[in-house]
Amino acid sequence: MVSTTITKKILLLFTTYIIASASFFAGAQTEWGKTGTRFLWQGLRNKQPAVEMPAGNAPFQTPQRVTKKNNATRLIPVNSNEWIVSDGWELGTSTQVLESDRSIFNTDFDTKDWYNATVPGTILTTLVNQGVYPEPAFGLNNMSIPDTLCRMDWWYRSVFDHPASGNKLTLIFNGINYRAEVFLNAKKLGNIEGAFIRGVFDITDIVREKNNVLAVLIHPPYNPGISHEQSMIAGQGLNGGQLSLDGPTFIASMGWDWIPGIKDRNSGIWQDVRLKATSDVKIGDPHI
Repeated sequence: MVSTTITKKILLLFTTYIIASASFFAGAQTEWGKTGTRFLWQGLRNKQPAVEMPAGNAPFQTPQRVTKKNNATRLIPVNSNEWIVSDGWELGTSTQVLESDRSIFNTDFDTKDWYNATVPGTILTTLVNQGVYPEPAFGLNNMSIPDTLCRMDWWYRSVFDHPASGNKLTLIFNGINYRAEVFLNAKKLGNIEGAFIRGVFDITDIVREKNNVLAVLIHPPYNPGISHEQSMIAGQGLNGGQLSLDGPTFIASMGWDWIPGIKDRNSGIWQDVRLKATSDVKIGDPHI
C-alpha cells in the first residue's frame, strides 16, 4: 500500500514537471518568435539591432602594433627524444598566401607582413599580443574586434631542423581548432578536425636535415554563428548556438549567458606541437 502511494506521488510529480516544462518552452518559443531573430537553443539568425548593443562613454583602448621579428624556431627538449616546436611560428591570412608570387613551402617565402605567432594560443591571442587588437577582456574592447576572424582561413608556418638524425620522427599536434590541413615540405600529411582531436603524423620519409617548412592551414568552424551581446536592453543571451552543431569544440566561445562571443571562436593551434624520435618499435599512451 505504501509502495503504491509513493509510486503515484512520483508519477504525479513527473507529470507536473513535463506539463510545466512544455508550457515554459512553448511560451519561450512564442516570445522569441515575435522578432524573428531568436530561436530556442540555436542562437541568433540575424545580427542584433544597434540599439541593443552595449555602449559606454569610455573609448576602446588603442593597441600598439608590435614590430615583427625574425625569430628562429627553437626545439625545446621535453626529454631525450621529444621536443616542443617553439618560438619561430608565424601567422598569416590565406589571402596573403594566395597573392604571393612564391610558394609558402619555399624557404625564402616572404613573411615580413605576417605576425609572430603565439603557439600554443588562438589566432586572437596572436593578434592581441602583436598589438592588432586591444585586450578583449577589458571594458568593451571586445566590441572593437571584428567577427570576421572566425569566418576566414589562416596559415601558421614554422621552419625547423631535424633534431635526431637517423631515428624515426613523428609530428604531434596536441590540439587545434577547428579544422587543419597539415603540410611538411610541400607534402600534405593529413587533416585534423575538432578541438580535442590529436594529430599524429609519421614524417620520417619527408623530413630533411635542415630547413623543414611546416605549414598549417586553419579553417574556421562550419557554423560559427552570430554572437549575442548582453546589454540592459537585450538582456542575457542563449547558451551557445549554431556552433554546437559542429562539435567537438568550445561551444561557449560564441557566447554563453552574459559572456560575449570570442571573435575568432578560439580558432588556432591552441595546444603545443611536438616532435618525437623513436626506434622501429614504440609504445604509445600507456595506461595503468
